[in-house]
Amino acid sequence: MAEVLRLEFERWRRVASVVVTFLLLGAVPALFAVQSSGPWGVRGPIAGVFLLLGPLVGVRAGGYAVRCGPDDLVVRGFLRTRRIPVEAVIAVRTDVVVWCDRRGRLRRTVLWGLRESHGRGPDLGLDARKRALREELGRWAHRTVRKGLDRRIRAVGELDDDALRREVMIARAGGQGGWEYLRRRAEAELIARGPALPADGGQG
Repeated sequence: MAEVLRLEFERWRRVASVVVTFLLLGAVPALFAVQSSGPWGVRGPIAGVFLLLGPLVGVRAGGYAVRCGPDDLVVRGFLRTRRIPVEAVIAVRTDVVVWCDRRGRLRRTVLWGLRESHGRGPDLGLDARKRALREELGRWAHRTVRKGLDRRIRAVGELDDDALRREVMIARAGGQGGWEYLRRRAEAELIARGPALPADGGQG
């Protein structure tokens, strides 16, 4: 069975996150809006917006999770959900996922929910839990990227021209180790195919 890893906080932390976010972004601003000076026709809608915004963001904050599946890495963030194909993942560096899009551009997705507070506000063991989740994610990434690199290296000769150019750009972004070996293999294949396919992937 393919490995699926789901990283999330304990239930009580998720519930607390929903409540605190609702209070900070919903109830408290709405109360200030209601008590402020000005016509009710202005204060009322503003308060309503906050009362809608608070629960929406609160539910997203409480449901923050990272799912590592056989095909993609899914980050359910505070405002949006990001899906990253496993084959595009280059590395997980502390609380940042480094990956390449289909055009070979280097992208970074910050795992805001796993960043440590560094003493800002009460901790309640939260930073320790975040470190544990990051370490678990790092181990998954190491295993997954290593397996992917082995497949990539074996498949270099079977790639079409566009896919080979993309592999060169991804390998360059990956840096040292297996990525360096993949880069050399892919560039050698490009050179072997003739001068019409420059090793820099056609970038000026």
